[in-house]
Amino acid sequence: FLEIAGKTIIQHVMERCGKANKINKIVVCIPNDRENDELYKYLHNKFYDVGVYRGDPKNIVSRLVGVAEAEKADIIINVDAEDVLTDPRLIDKAVETIELGYKFVYFGGIPAGLGCYAFTVDYLKQIAATKDCNTDDHWYKLFEIKDDTTVDTLEDYERLKRLVDK
Repeated sequence: FLEIAGKTIIQHVMERCGKANKINKIVVCIPNDRENDELYKYLHNKFYDVGVYRGDPKNIVSRLVGVAEAEKADIIINVDAEDVLTDPRLIDKAVETIELGYKFVYFGGIPAGLGCYAFTVDYLKQIAATKDCNTDDHWYKLFEIKDDTTVDTLEDYERLKRLVDK
């Protein structure tokens, strides 16, 4: 496994995620194919406080839904394994934003690898049921990515006010 400063890349990612205050548990989702058997063993043997979930190699959405069901989660935060510099404050902000009533959060306008994606589990299930999710490449394009912080309705106003007033 590749190392930076004496730690594997995945270890750096998990440590940064662990600095977030708003998450309950870190679970690494990996494909259930032979290519990832060594990664599974590494994670399982080295990180006792981190869960490992294995699922469909071609369907990240189904892996995320599977881990959500296994962990009885309401919100999923997705940080890619290569995102070594993920900012834990953005993870916390994503959770706070989902808790305000958004179903999907991503951070546009920042360098790739600093942010994360956040979803309600209901939204993930809706995507899984209505779209062809059999892709491991650019899977995030399945989601409605739009910067929706405009105030077009009273509900928009109330949600934005709660976000800004925090």
